Amino acid sequence: MHLLILHASARTNGNTRRITDRYITALGKEIGSGFTSETVLVSDASLGTCKGCRLCFDKGASYCPHKDNLNRIVNSMQKADLVIFASPVYVEDVSGTMKTFLDRCAYFCHRPAFFGKRAFIVTTSGSGSTNHTIRTMKNAASAWGFSVIGSAKYKTGAWMSDSDMAQSYDDEIAKQVSAIAKKVGKPAVPSLYSLISFRIIKRIYSKRPDEQNLDYIYWYERGWLTPSAKYYIPCRIPLYKRLIAGVASTVLGRVCG
Repeated sequence: MHLLILHASARTNGNTRRITDRYITALGKEIGSGFTSETVLVSDASLGTCKGCRLCFDKGASYCPHKDNLNRIVNSMQKADLVIFASPVYVEDVSGTMKTFLDRCAYFCHRPAFFGKRAFIVTTSGSGSTNHTIRTMKNAASAWGFSVIGSAKYKTGAWMSDSDMAQSYDDEIAKQVSAIAKKVGKPAVPSLYSLISFRIIKRIYSKRPDEQNLDYIYWYERGWLTPSAKYYIPCRIPLYKRLIAGVASTVLGRVCG
C-alpha cells in the first residue's frame, strides 16, 4: 500500500505534521512489508490562487494560467492507494493552503479521476476541531472519486509536545489505522453522496449531449452515459442506496435541469 499525506499547514513541523507522521509510523507497523509513504507539504508547492477563468473546465487542466507544482501533487494522488487530507482549523474551516489546493482541483468535480482510491481526513485545532472543516475536505475528495473511509480530529492547543501526543492520541491512532488497513483491502462501496452525484450528472449529460463540451466528452469516452452504467466503476451497491439515489437524483436532476 502506498500512502500519500497532503499536509496543508505552513508550519512544516507543527501539530498537523507530527500527527500525520504518527499515522505513517502506525500504518507501517500495521501493514508491514510493501508499505510506502510520501508526504507533500502543500504550502511548499507555492500554488497560485484560482483565477476563476474556467480554462480547466472549458479546455482542460493544461490550460491553467498558473504554471506551478499542482501537477506534481496530482501525480502523487494518482499513484497513491490512500490519501490523508490533513489541515489545521483556521476560522472554523480548512487552512488557506488547503482551500487553494481544493479550488485549483475543482475540475475533478466535473471529471472525477480517483475511483478505487481511499481518502482519510485529519484536522487539528487549538480547542475544538470542527466537523465543518472535515466536511470541506470530505466533500471535495468524494466529488473527485475517492472513497472516504473515515476522519479524525485532534485538539492540540497552540503546540503539543510529542510526549503529550503519544499519551493522548497514540491509542486512538492505532485504532484508526487498524480500521483503515481493513477498509483499504476491501472493495470500495460508493457513498450515497457520490452515487447521487453520478446519477444527476449522467442524467444531465444524457439529456443534453454536447460533443464540444469537455466534461461531456470525458463522461462519454468512459462509458458512464450508457444505460448499463450504474456507477463510475463496477462495484457492489446496496439496494437501499440504489433506491434512495434513484429517487434523489430524479428530483434533484429536474431542479438542476
